[in-house]
Amino acid sequence: MADTGAIPSVRTLVWLAVKPLIRIFFPASVGFGMQKAGMLPADATRASAIILINFLLPCLLFSKIVPSFNGDNVSVIGPILLTAFFYQLFPGVLGLFGRALTPSPRQFRHGIISAYAFGNWGDLPTAVVLSVTSTSPFSGGHDETLGIAYCSVFILVVYLSTFPLQGIRLIQMDYERELDTARELRYEDGEFGTAAKYWNRLRHGCPMKHELEEERQRQRKRNDDLVEEKEEEGAAEAASAPGDAEAPAVTRATEDQDEITALDAQTADFPAIEPIPSRLSARSQTRPPSVHPTIAMRVAQSIWTFLRPVITSPPTMTLLCALVIALIPVLRALFIAPDGTESFHPTAPDGDPPLAVLYDAASFVGAASIPTGLIILGASIGKISLPKPLSRLPISGILAMAFTRLVILPIVGFFFVRQLVKSGMIDGDNHVLRFVMVLYSCVPTATNQVTFSILFAPKGRESNADLVSAYLLVEYAIWAISSVILTAFSLNAIFS
Repeated sequence: MADTGAIPSVRTLVWLAVKPLIRIFFPASVGFGMQKAGMLPADATRASAIILINFLLPCLLFSKIVPSFNGDNVSVIGPILLTAFFYQLFPGVLGLFGRALTPSPRQFRHGIISAYAFGNWGDLPTAVVLSVTSTSPFSGGHDETLGIAYCSVFILVVYLSTFPLQGIRLIQMDYERELDTARELRYEDGEFGTAAKYWNRLRHGCPMKHELEEERQRQRKRNDDLVEEKEEEGAAEAASAPGDAEAPAVTRATEDQDEITALDAQTADFPAIEPIPSRLSARSQTRPPSVHPTIAMRVAQSIWTFLRPVITSPPTMTLLCALVIALIPVLRALFIAPDGTESFHPTAPDGDPPLAVLYDAASFVGAASIPTGLIILGASIGKISLPKPLSRLPISGILAMAFTRLVILPIVGFFFVRQLVKSGMIDGDNHVLRFVMVLYSCVPTATNQVTFSILFAPKGRESNADLVSAYLLVEYAIWAISSVILTAFSLNAIFS
C-alpha cells in the first residue's frame, strides 16, 4: 500500500469527509424523489432489493475478495471478526440499559435491542469506503479493492449474527410474547418496592406513560363495571319477595342446581372451546408417534438449522467461495494472472487466465451494487411514515439510541482499533484496514429491521414499522454529521 508520507491539511480532511456524503446523497435522493413521485411502487422496490441481494452484491463481493486476500494478509480476518462482533455486543448491552432507563413501547421491547446491536453494514459504509479510498491520501484502485474486501467480512458477520445465530428472533419476539400489563402497572406503582421496579425495567423495559394511563383507564372501567354488576344484583335481591329470602337452604340449593342444568341445556349446541395449541405441540402432533429422534438426528438437525441460512444465502456463499479461491493459488490463477513467483500460470487464447472472463463479468455487474443499494435506501426513507401524534413517540429513547450508536460507539471504536494496533494484532501501516474498522463503528440501525417488522407482524395486527422508522430518521440525520467528524478525525490519526 502506497503511503504519501504527507499529513493532510484540515481543509483536505474536511473535504475527504464530506465527499462521501455527496456521493451517497445523489443516488439516495433520486430514489427518494422517485418514491415520492409514485414512480417506484412497492413491488418495484422489493424486486430491486431481491436483485441486489441475490445477484449484484455477490458479484461485488467476488470481484473484490479474489484479488485482495492471499496467504500474506489472511491474518487480518481475525481482527475484523473480533471487531465486528464487538460492535454488535457492546451497543447491544448498552441497549439493555437504554431500554430500562428510557420509555419503550410495549410492541418494541425486544426489537429495540436488535436496533441497538445491528447497524447498516451494507451499502452505506461500503459507499463511504469506496469514495474515500479511491483518492489521495490512499493509493487509489488497489486500496479501493482492498477496502471493499475488508467490508465483506463485516457483511459476513451481520449475516451470521442475524440468521444462524438467531439475532432476528429479537424482532420476532415482539409479536409472540404478550406482556402482563396489569402486573407491569403494579411494578411501576411501586407495589413490590423500588428495587423490584427497576429490576423489572431492566428485564422488560420502561413503559410509556400513555400506555400506563391507558391501562389505568381500562382497570378503572373494569372496576366500575364490577361495581355496577354488584349494585344490580343487590337491587334484584331487594326487589325479590320476602318469602324467597326465608326459603330453606335445601330448596335454594335445588333451585341453583336447576338453573345450572338449564344453562347447560342452552349451551349444549355450542362447540367446546379448546386451548390453541402452540407451534411446538402442533409439530409434535403432525409427527408420527412411532418416530423418536435419536441424539444423532437432533445434532444433525441443529447443525442444519445453523448452516441452512449460510448455504442458502447467495452473498454468504459467494463470500466463502471467494475466500477459498483467493487463498488457494491454483484456483486463484484461473481467475487472476499470478505474479512472476508462481509456476502455475494457465492462459486462454487471448493470454488471460481461463476464467478471467467470469471475473470481469462479476466486476462489471458488481459495480451496480452500491448505486442500486443507495437508490433503494432513498426509496425506503421516502416510504417512512411517522406515528401520530408525535407526542406519543419515545423521544428520549430515540435520542438515547442515536447517541449510543453514533456518538458513544464511534468513540469506543476508535480507541478499540487503536488498542488493536498497539497490541500488534493490526499492522499500523495498513491504513485501509484501520480506516474501515473505525468507520464501521459509526452507522445507523439497519433498515432491514423495518422490513422484518412488517414480515413478522401477524395478520390483522399492526406492525411497529412506523415506530422503527422514527428511530431511523433521527439516526440518519445525526449520522450525516457524526460520520464527517469521525472520518476527518480517523484520517488525521491514521496518516499523522
